[in-house]
Amino acid sequence: MADGRFGAFLRSRRNRVAPAVPTGRRRVPGLRREELAALAGVSVDYVVRLEQGRVLPSVEVASALARALRLDAAEREHLLSLARPTTPGREPDERVRAGIQELVDRLEPQPAYVTGPWLDVLAWNETGAALLLGIDRRPRRDRNLARLVFLDEAYGRLLDRDGPAATSIVGSLRLAQTRFGEHPVVEELLTRSPEFARMWAQQDVTDKPHGPKTFHHPRFGELVLEVESLAVGGSPGQTLVVYEAQPVFRSAAAMPAIDRASGARSASRSSAGVSGSR
Repeated sequence: MADGRFGAFLRSRRNRVAPAVPTGRRRVPGLRREELAALAGVSVDYVVRLEQGRVLPSVEVASALARALRLDAAEREHLLSLARPTTPGREPDERVRAGIQELVDRLEPQPAYVTGPWLDVLAWNETGAALLLGIDRRPRRDRNLARLVFLDEAYGRLLDRDGPAATSIVGSLRLAQTRFGEHPVVEELLTRSPEFARMWAQQDVTDKPHGPKTFHHPRFGELVLEVESLAVGGSPGQTLVVYEAQPVFRSAAAMPAIDRASGARSASRSSAGVSGSR
């Protein structure tokens, strides 16, 4: 039975697609319902009923809608999941294999860490800890990046709570919900963070962010680092995240300082609240 989520997501994506051939003055953003219906090969009345949450489409029609809306892979996965909601069949893996932890350690001096589907930091190397987890030199019990960014002022400044990194966090949680079902962290953030609730309402979906990311770091200044994110094979929901400084930015000069800070922390890793998952 339709519950309104498919229609809400469909409307949000339709409003973001510019028509291939603009036709005169438009009073609404994106595609008109008539234009989407023509592109997907369905009736306008059917699009209306989809957006009102009165029906759910077949997989074939949902795929046609995804093509018409030019959805990326993550958005298409989300749309198809909403079209045929089922109980998620996979359980996320929160345990980090010893081999993955060893890989993360060998990536020094590049900052690296592993997250679970709900953005808990499960494993990290020393440089990654200095960059991400130890920004104010205090122990951190909560290592969920979403809670830290939206509920902790220091982390909100570090990753710019109103910027693209925060948007990516929200989109990653939505895709995790698609793949693994409901989770308390989403409900908590919807209740406690107006910024998160606003971004969640935008219906964005994100998978494996990559490209430049800016850190407003209290100890190392502004850092612009290139990030790559890779799925950890055999561990559903886990992502390996690695940062590399771009030499054209001040980041390159700051990285040795991060290395020195992380080296000073290594002897007291556990007492500083930065003990890895083995």
